[in-house]
Amino acid sequence: MDGTYPSIISGITAIFFIISIVVYIYSQAVQNLSDASLLEIKEKNEKLYYRIIKLINSPYRFIDTVQLVSIVASLLFGIYAGLQDMKTGIIFACAWIVIFMIFGILLPKKIGQVGAKKFTEYLTDLCYVLMILLIPVTFIIECVVKFILFIFGIKDKELKDNVTEEDILSVINEGHEQGVLHKSEAEMINNIFEFDDKEAKDIMTHRREIVALDGEMTLSEAAKEMLTMNKTRYPVYKDEFDNIIGIVNFRDVMVMYNKKESHDKKLYELKELLRKPIFTPETKKINLLFRIMQSEKNHLAIVVDEYGQTAGIIAMEDILEEIVGNIFDEYDDEDEDIIKREDGSYVVKGNTSLEDITEKLGIVFDEDCETISGYLTMKFERVLSRGERPEIVINNIKYKILGVRNRMISHVLITFLEKKGG
Repeated sequence: MDGTYPSIISGITAIFFIISIVVYIYSQAVQNLSDASLLEIKEKNEKLYYRIIKLINSPYRFIDTVQLVSIVASLLFGIYAGLQDMKTGIIFACAWIVIFMIFGILLPKKIGQVGAKKFTEYLTDLCYVLMILLIPVTFIIECVVKFILFIFGIKDKELKDNVTEEDILSVINEGHEQGVLHKSEAEMINNIFEFDDKEAKDIMTHRREIVALDGEMTLSEAAKEMLTMNKTRYPVYKDEFDNIIGIVNFRDVMVMYNKKESHDKKLYELKELLRKPIFTPETKKINLLFRIMQSEKNHLAIVVDEYGQTAGIIAMEDILEEIVGNIFDEYDDEDEDIIKREDGSYVVKGNTSLEDITEKLGIVFDEDCETISGYLTMKFERVLSRGERPEIVINNIKYKILGVRNRMISHVLITFLEKKGG
């Protein structure tokens, strides 16, 4: 009798363990079953198809069945291990953990994923019958759970309907890992979820990087300066940088430039040229800002800080890039710090490091500075003011200042006066 009882327990444990493996394989197969495979099953066996649909539409009950079988198998093994002496019981318990992880979870998961259609067809009837047989037990468990939730004021329906952002992102990442989604597709979907959380200050072009036009400039001067840049829209300020009076479009400037009578007019006088700017706080959500820019048909917004000073600018393209990634057109240069012009000269941002310029243009500098702005400021021996356009020749290289912002050189035109060697 003493030897028979453990044998019976071990036999029942083995049966439930095998059933738990089968059920887990099936659950993974159904989860990974494609719509195309499901339609194929429907064409071959409509009765089987509707059973699969019933199992899919009863996910909680089926999950309860899977878990119940696994728990019973583990419980029976615990009873069997308890009938042994302590040393043997500990060995059995450790062995059970390894066996259950490998044969009860990891292998069934992989098998179900690889042979989703095949195992769904083979195991649906068995799992369907098992679920029906266990309904009395799973029903009682569900009732107890609902009662406990009711005590704590939680509605069961809310839990079932509440699919979180984390759940969706988890599915997306798993799809990418399994090769169902390309990397770019997964990144785009992730970007969409992050889109609503970002504020204007997170993506704006900062104040020091803004290329703006002085309203005191003539149309002719503005057109010439715009031709040195690869921008489409420019803020226009009057008297001081924080007093932005409008936005000008490069195309509009070129159209008006064809009218010679406008050449000597100052930008602030050309009211028909200036478009009304959108001003937005740094904390504005970019999804809301995007809708405003759409409704007002304005592609550039001015970001202001809590004191009303200009903190930066945002183009509609900047917002779109938060979803689709960098957008380059035929006029963009991937290295925006140094842009080569058709005449062989270079437009360089003021904050470009001397090391980068040396590497890309071969210029050797004789001062210990970090940026081209700092280098030229030392050579001019003074801090330049807004509107100044001085130039200097150093070692047969001409440096012409194109813009000054906040006492820093924003852009400089570098021209080699004689052909570089090598």
